[in-house]
Amino acid sequence: MLPRSKRISTKQFVGAIKEGEVLHTPFFMVRCAKSDTTSRFGVSVSKKIAKTAVLRNLIKRRVYSAVKELSPLPSPAKKIIFIMKSGSDKAVYAELKEEVQKIVF
Repeated sequence: MLPRSKRISTKQFVGAIKEGEVLHTPFFMVRCAKSDTTSRFGVSVSKKIAKTAVLRNLIKRRVYSAVKELSPLPSPAKKIIFIMKSGSDKAVYAELKEEVQKIVF
């Protein structure tokens, strides 16, 4: 799991959604915004994608783990939010990790 210091707080989450540029992949939509300090990450999984909290948390843990494994973090500081799409609940970890690597690094 990604340390709390590398995750986006609720206040920063809203700002990054409004001001970030949008990128699309088969499993998620990504919002990227500039950050003043270090790079931070957030994951959003709606109830339409995964009905149970257990499954939503599993998806979040997989994405955070992929980001952690692909360290070091990007050099220009960014706020990056992954908004999961339908079908991401059935994705294999290796596929998610590959998509994260393409987008972030």
